Amino acid sequence: MSMQTLLAKLTLFITTPRQLTQTLLFSALVLVLMMAFASCSVFGVKSDSVTYLAASDGPTLVDPEQIIRSTTSAFNVPQSTSVNGPSPVNRKGTNFTMPAPPALAAASTQVSDVAKASLGKPAEPRVVNDANGTASLKIDGDGALVQSKLLQTLPLAGASQVNTGLLLAGRVDFVYNNTPYTARLSRANISTIVVLQDQAGSMLAAAVAQDIFERIILNWTP
Repeated sequence: MSMQTLLAKLTLFITTPRQLTQTLLFSALVLVLMMAFASCSVFGVKSDSVTYLAASDGPTLVDPEQIIRSTTSAFNVPQSTSVNGPSPVNRKGTNFTMPAPPALAAASTQVSDVAKASLGKPAEPRVVNDANGTASLKIDGDGALVQSKLLQTLPLAGASQVNTGLLLAGRVDFVYNNTPYTARLSRANISTIVVLQDQAGSMLAAAVAQDIFERIILNWTP
């Protein structure tokens, strides 16, 4: 509250000159006291607020190498009296016995196509079609064994003049029904993918490719 506000409130109760004199004296006393307290704070008279300025630097703090704190457990920790662990004997005095595992189903003696491929032996070829309707022949198994088996099967399927000069590049040329074709071989994981092209390098029509692939499947021997 400012001095003007205080004087304004005090004048509300002043009705005589005597009261006016008393009010002015009281206001002057309050003002003197406020200035006295302010001067003590500013000049540091009987005050320890600025003694830190004359303080000297103390020793550098050093962290203790090890702090040991005493802790008390909230619960008692059970102690085992056995050296090798808890006893297997229960309260009834009988030993705990693990239940026997269920009997395993008899293993199948039939080897799947995936298993044959993992062993390297070529599996049965199958025709697959991509999203564009292009037919291809998929054969699981070792790549070299699949190539050898395919070259053996092509003459049996009615192909002639089988040319393997570009086999390392994944290409086999042959003639089927007096028309030259090219077989493109590629690998995908454990499978060999075979697609057929004409001499211009275009994919064969689905019906023509399907006919040649079916002939290969029919003459494929395990």
